Amino acid sequence: MTISNPIRNIRVGNRRTSIRLEPALWSALEKIAQAEGTDVDTICTQLEPYRRNRGRTSFLCAFIVSYLLQRAFADGAEQAVPPYDQAVTALIQPMP
Repeated sequence: MTISNPIRNIRVGNRRTSIRLEPALWSALEKIAQAEGTDVDTICTQLEPYRRNRGRTSFLCAFIVSYLLQRAFADGAEQAVPPYDQAVTALIQPMP
């Protein structure tokens, strides 16, 4: 039995596109959007300028992991920079 990753249509700005992610990543992305008080389309639209020449799906996966890591390792205190902003900053910084 083959289990395929679901393809979903999303809007990036006024463009419609398709993304294929693991079910767990779709679930995480939906929870991130909910935590940020927005929806998946808005998250994808906000991330688009940072993507540059990287593939949309891989950049989105990296964002999800980065966001969840920021949340997981937060010290529990109120953060000066929200996890969304920290995740984006971590993704756009050059590798050492």
